[in-house]
Amino acid sequence: MGNTILIRSAQVAGIGWMVAITLFMLYPAPSTNAVYSLLLFTIVLATLWVVVVLTQKAREQIICPGLHGQRLLHFVEECQQLATVIEIVELLRDEMKDILAEQDICIAIYNKQQQHFQHPPPSFERSLLVSLQRGEWRYAEDCWTMSVGEGLQEHYYLYCARADIKRPDAAAEQYFSLLAYHVQLLLHNRLLVHSHVDEWIHTHATSIHSPPPVAQMLFSISEAERKKLSHDIHDYLIQELIHMNRVIEHHRHENQDMQQLHEQMQRNIGYLRDRCFDLSPPFLQQLSLQESLRLLVDQYRSRNRCEIELICRVQREEKFSEVFNINVYRIAQELLNNAAKHAQAEYIVLSLVQKEDGMLLVYEDNGIGIDWDRVNQQQNHFGLTGIKERIKSMNGTHVIASTINEGLLFKCEFPRDSYTS
Repeated sequence: MGNTILIRSAQVAGIGWMVAITLFMLYPAPSTNAVYSLLLFTIVLATLWVVVVLTQKAREQIICPGLHGQRLLHFVEECQQLATVIEIVELLRDEMKDILAEQDICIAIYNKQQQHFQHPPPSFERSLLVSLQRGEWRYAEDCWTMSVGEGLQEHYYLYCARADIKRPDAAAEQYFSLLAYHVQLLLHNRLLVHSHVDEWIHTHATSIHSPPPVAQMLFSISEAERKKLSHDIHDYLIQELIHMNRVIEHHRHENQDMQQLHEQMQRNIGYLRDRCFDLSPPFLQQLSLQESLRLLVDQYRSRNRCEIELICRVQREEKFSEVFNINVYRIAQELLNNAAKHAQAEYIVLSLVQKEDGMLLVYEDNGIGIDWDRVNQQQNHFGLTGIKERIKSMNGTHVIASTINEGLLFKCEFPRDSYTS
């Protein structure tokens, strides 16, 4: 496309100059002014052609950012943050819209199992589209399309169709084919992960417990999802509620209902902030385990009418691994949550004691205890099961002692290699 523009501009300049020469030669008695006019016309024509060339070169640098690795790296980084296949394809479509200055770019999806197209590109036979390889382009008079890649059951395409469509130049094709290649690699890697996870689930379908490395991986994934969900709630939902509450606050004196709505909105915002704090405490990866537990206990005191004592006897905390800190914090958090829901305790003692060969975490309360017959009848006691799985993932052991109306003693011990970096 760029070469065509340069050739046409050169042709126009050449024709204009030849016309000027012809008129000059036909003039009966060329004067000095006429010679100067011809010379000036030639200079202006040459200047305009140089401007066209420079403009086209600058446009090529904008249209073809494949030469600029920074934009490609930015696209790759954004892809890593996306969770679904369609989000990745939409990101590629938005990149194409931005680069080509073309807003009428659509996504077509071919279901391989059902052999059905959703929003198929016009002007192309289905057999031709299905045969396209990743990053391959096809053109028609009023449409172009590019194959993006394959997911688990779908094949994705990007296309643009309209009467005055412009064909992307070769450099733009290469750039987007490169992006499509990266997208296909990303989709392929995700398919491999799904395949391995499905294989593992099938292998361990009869077991309710996970091997320690697998359990640790699942807990790490869970923490990442907690953090993402917490950020989404804080950055979008809470901010929207705060904005709405400011509007309500401006009108709260108009009637009693608006005042009650304002107060309810404030309580809802506070509740969501507490849940964000529980999902992903901002200090968990910044403070020591002792300091994190102290903040957890302080938060529990502020929410519940219960006296709680924290005992920490730790000498070498600077060597604790991040995984160990998160798991112990989550165990303590779950024990306190269970106490708030079920224990009806008036006094709780939470202890973290470092020994020569390991670490000991002890929880004790004076609540109503556990009815083991009732607990054993429940198929899914997720709180207790999650605690046990976290302990097992660090090769730890645990002991539970409780009877009705006699409180609860929960003791877990971790070997030294479970918390050293």
